[in-house]
Amino acid sequence: MTSTSTTRILTLAMIAAAATVPLTGCRGDRSREAPRQFFPDLDDQAKWHPQGQSEFFSDSREMRQPPKGTVAYGRTSFAPEQTAPSATAGPGKENWGQIYAAKQADFLKEDDRIYMGTNPDGTYLDKIPVPVDAALLARGEKWFTITCANCHGYEGDGKGMVGKVWSAPLPNFHDPKYLDKTVNTGKDGYIFHTALVGFFDQTGKQKMPGYGHALDTMDAWGVVAYVRALQESKLGTINDVPEAQRAELLKRKPAPVPPPVPVPTTPPAAKPPAGGAK
Repeated sequence: MTSTSTTRILTLAMIAAAATVPLTGCRGDRSREAPRQFFPDLDDQAKWHPQGQSEFFSDSREMRQPPKGTVAYGRTSFAPEQTAPSATAGPGKENWGQIYAAKQADFLKEDDRIYMGTNPDGTYLDKIPVPVDAALLARGEKWFTITCANCHGYEGDGKGMVGKVWSAPLPNFHDPKYLDKTVNTGKDGYIFHTALVGFFDQTGKQKMPGYGHALDTMDAWGVVAYVRALQESKLGTINDVPEAQRAELLKRKPAPVPPPVPVPTTPPAAKPPAGGAK
């Protein structure tokens, strides 16, 4: 055999071998129709589905509960300049990082003092654990008016439109037990917890619904702050007002309403004796 023939045979063999390589990638292909699956294991790989079944776990479920503490938000820390208040930002002067850092904290809910109103030992907090400013008070006034005033009254005295016709007297936040920090009812954490979860009596019967569906954490603390403001409004005197504003406040004080003047009445005429005059 000449060298030319040998070369030709080797060339044809290499071409034939190369042509068979793509065919090996079609192993397991279920259809001869296009499109072809050259590597079906990439498309049809074994994987778990949310509602799938598997014998790997004892409960036969592919969908697993996430580990305790898992949240649908990253824990990546923001740079300090992204979380510091800005003089040129929008309402509240927050930067974008500050807004998302607050949302991240709400997802994690790691601080029971803020999100549960309790101390590490499970007792209620004496005082609000967040800064109380004009914005929080305004927020509390808004949500107190929406969710609380219909029963507890706009002054927190339990004389709202619903409270007046309720089968039993509703709580009056000006009662001493809501001011005494030595009992649960006087603690800020108790009022916070009750606003979100509701109130149950000693028998387990619910006497007040919770408003956790309507109030978020800061809304509830705002309500607590506003309740405290209503209480202070009844406890304060004119001497508590700074002297610079006291005179102006006294000018606005309405004049006392004079007592009504009694209206003289004419005595009824004497009735004639029975049987007529004799």
